[in-house]
Amino acid sequence: MPNGVAHILIPILILSLIFGKKFKSHYYLLAGLAGALPDVDIILFYILSFYNYTMDQVHHTFSHSIFFMLIFVVFGVLTIKLKPAKFMKREFKPSTVLFIIAFGVLTHILLDFIFYSGFKIFYPYAFESGLNLLYLFPKTWRESILPLLDGIIFIIFLVYLEFKKK
Repeated sequence: MPNGVAHILIPILILSLIFGKKFKSHYYLLAGLAGALPDVDIILFYILSFYNYTMDQVHHTFSHSIFFMLIFVVFGVLTIKLKPAKFMKREFKPSTVLFIIAFGVLTHILLDFIFYSGFKIFYPYAFESGLNLLYLFPKTWRESILPLLDGIIFIIFLVYLEFKKK
């Protein structure tokens, strides 16, 4: 999987490029957190490892599947007519929150799909998928490619923020 910076910044960058100033700033935080959400299964692994579960049995399973993302889409559609709610002095529209979470989860799944193979995008079905582009690089480069990608994405984000001010 790409490192955390990519999972967090890519949904923020894409949504800010699409919506610009119409997008409320507190939704950016939500988009970033949603981009990291599928890796909650790593925390689950730490707990289940006491019961002899391996990382392969826990990581890249349900939270990395299309079905996990679709849960947020379905609830987003069901809450479209609900009025915004206040939380920590910010107004959140429930359907917007759910669609942003779905988008963050989708970008996470797509990043993992692009760089790796062997995870079940249609979990629990046994079909494993992934483009595995990371393995196109020489073996000696693989450990440094993803941190380099994170750095590039972070610089792009900083440049975006600088030009957004003007």
